[in-house]
Amino acid sequence: KTGAQLTGSTGGIQIPLTYFNVGNAQITGTDMGVKFLVTPTIAINGTASLQKLDTIERKPTDPIEATAFNSPTSKFNIGMDFANLYNNQLHGGFTIRYVNGYNFLSGINNGKVPTFSTFDFTTGYKFPTLGASINLSVQNLFACRGGTSSVDGWLAAAKPLIYTPGQECGLGKKHIEMINMPEIGTMAFLGIRIDR
Repeated sequence: KTGAQLTGSTGGIQIPLTYFNVGNAQITGTDMGVKFLVTPTIAINGTASLQKLDTIERKPTDPIEATAFNSPTSKFNIGMDFANLYNNQLHGGFTIRYVNGYNFLSGINNGKVPTFSTFDFTTGYKFPTLGASINLSVQNLFACRGGTSSVDGWLAAAKPLIYTPGQECGLGKKHIEMINMPEIGTMAFLGIRIDR
């Protein structure tokens, strides 16, 4: 109420964010999924999401964020699952994921999320006599990215991230999935499940 700027412990300006209803919008698209059983223990599955912002009603008093779609126009997943292998004790699967790059604008989060694709796999082994199983999940084992978005100086809505195009692929290749998030590379999760 005093008009003074809010500052953090380091003296930087604090920017509050809020949510609001942007009004009427028309979006066309489709979400599809399919699963095909090759054998009783092998399945192929896939999903696709296609969408497009056709129109949006923006009032003159609405911020520019009111016109931001903030979502990829296309996403695809395809993978295979293998169950009950090796005396019904081994299972596994893999997924290939693709997300088309898109522009994102919400407060200080302003920039392009580059196109990325990843290869993930899971495997597990059951120990029937113990009533337990051990499971391994590896995400982003292999990834491709269609560029990078980086900060140049102080981050502000008026100063979008710098997008540098360039296709890169490899084991453990890092990528971002949201603006202002750390790059993520290969992640492995090992767990034990006990059935009672």
